[in-house]
Amino acid sequence: MALKRRTLNNRRRRRTTKRIKGAIKKGGFANEYEIINLSATSGSAFSLTVSSDQLSPIISKIDTENYDLVYISVGSKYNEQKFTILGTTITANSAYQVVPFFLIPRTSRKRVLCIAIDQFNESANDIQHTLTDIKKYYKPEDLSHIDLFLINTIDARNNINRNFNNNPDQIAQTQYIGNIIDTISEKLEMVNFDPKKYMVCNYVKFKNPIGIETNINNQMPIQIKNALTKHKYGQCYYEWLGYSNTLFFDYITNYVVNPNFTMPIRNTNINLAGNETFVNSLGDEQRTPKKVDILYGNEYMFYNNDILYLYPLQFKYLFPIKPPRIDPDNNINIQNIEQNTNDFVYSLGELVEHVQQYNSV
Repeated sequence: MALKRRTLNNRRRRRTTKRIKGAIKKGGFANEYEIINLSATSGSAFSLTVSSDQLSPIISKIDTENYDLVYISVGSKYNEQKFTILGTTITANSAYQVVPFFLIPRTSRKRVLCIAIDQFNESANDIQHTLTDIKKYYKPEDLSHIDLFLINTIDARNNINRNFNNNPDQIAQTQYIGNIIDTISEKLEMVNFDPKKYMVCNYVKFKNPIGIETNINNQMPIQIKNALTKHKYGQCYYEWLGYSNTLFFDYITNYVVNPNFTMPIRNTNINLAGNETFVNSLGDEQRTPKKVDILYGNEYMFYNNDILYLYPLQFKYLFPIKPPRIDPDNNINIQNIEQNTNDFVYSLGELVEHVQQYNSV
């Protein structure tokens, strides 16, 4: 593609849906955002099954709306504004986990169904914090085409724990999340929804997991992938890269298409002062002047503020959730020709290719 110089082309009572009045004015979403509280019950009995009736507001939307994209995030609620990883202060990206930049309108997009599944604690104002965080990064008109649902599983978690004598059962908790996704995926399959327009992303990560947290980290991908594979959406599973590498803190990957993906080795011992500034897709907070990060690979190399990055071939399966520095207006066209996994966003590999073409003009 030719590039222009200037622009890069339930407890029972909680099963019901809670509508928040006035959200369209305050939050900018297409409809009043809706909260669905689930409690791991069927009638008065404990149950891990999630029926279409329990998710009826979402199911009815799928029936009546012609969505261009359906995006589900798991574990994406607001937790903290900033934190430190390996001595680097990072701004949290929870707003972009709930509503990634690639959901914002492109010319061919009209409607988006956006679903966030998490344990929203009312006493901690988790929902309000999450929505306030989103509004910091988006204008109301950016969100006017998005139907947002928040599925709250905090009562379900508590009921699951009580059913297992307050001994947290990680498999049951993660299985319950899988059952939610199973029910939604079943409905999407019934209406023949295109897999390339469906993305389920797992953001359940812990900075220093121990015991229960490690088990949840291990089980959540299994349960989500099992739910998707039951239908025609086996390749729709994505996962956040987490806290282990600040360079790719704002990226997700598709482990189904690229199961052998491993995080690159990082080295910050080489001084590259004096190099020409090239173009970098990473954020300001993810760069350290006068140090080098070597990502062992064999395809691309580019500079920014005295940092050298080597780009491995497998990075064609890395996708940004936050607007890259070189594409703040979301203008780069999506190709995804080779892997052809989704109609959402370009990969880091495609982004670098665009950068190379841009600088060769």
